[in-house]
Amino acid sequence: MERLAFFFYELKADGMEEFSHIKGLPWRKIYRNGEGLKNIIPYELALNSMAMVKDEPTIPAEELAFVKEAFS
Repeated sequence: MERLAFFFYELKADGMEEFSHIKGLPWRKIYRNGEGLKNIIPYELALNSMAMVKDEPTIPAEELAFVKEAFS
């Protein structure tokens, strides 16, 4: 969470919205040009999406499995 807070520290809501709606990220996968409007975005999509910051390490496979189990 600290890394996420640091990454978005200086962004306003408009900047966060623009960044979070990039093609291939969870919001875009659900929204699909309005078809998924107001649908819930499953937490698991965030775990399986591309890395937002390429030079930062992602979580280890064991932690990913734990989080998937915890939120299923």
